[in-house]
Parts: sequence; C-alpha cells; structure tokens
Amino acid sequence: LFRVRLIGDPNTIRIAKQTLRLYLGQMYATQAMVTNYSNQILFLIPVGVRHVYLDCGDGCPQQILFDGPLHYNKIYDGIVEIK
Repeated sequence: LFRVRLIGDPNTIRIAKQTLRLYLGQMYATQAMVTNYSNQILFLIPVGVRHVYLDCGDGCPQQILFDGPLHYNKIYDGIVEIK
C-alpha cells in the first residue's frame, strides 16, 4: 500500500485527488485507489512492482516514488506538497 499525504490548500488537494496517479510500468496497474480520506490518497499496488512513479498528468514529468523490491503487508508513506 502506498499512502500519499497531500499538503496544500483545499482546492489544490481536491484537484490533485482527481489527477494524481501511479505509473507502475507496462506490466502492472494500480489495483485500487482510495481518495475519500482527508488530505491523502491510498494506492494498492502489486508486490512485484520494482519502480513506482507519481504521474500528475497533463505534461508534468513523472516523479520516482520508489525504486526497489516491495515487501508484503507493508505501508509505504510519502508526502506531496501541492502548489
């Protein structure tokens, strides 16, 4: 599970929840995405993923969130400041 905490004003956080996605490569896809928690997005991803990128869409560059093997039953935390 990747938990991305969002920092910013309420309007930008609302927009970010609609546009932020994870790119896991061509072989994998996000299994579930939960946006109904305040100021955070939860992404459930397969354990076989090696590289996790944050994609904000609309031409902004992808940012690497994680590079390496994932572990079962672990929560990975990140913070994104929305401007």
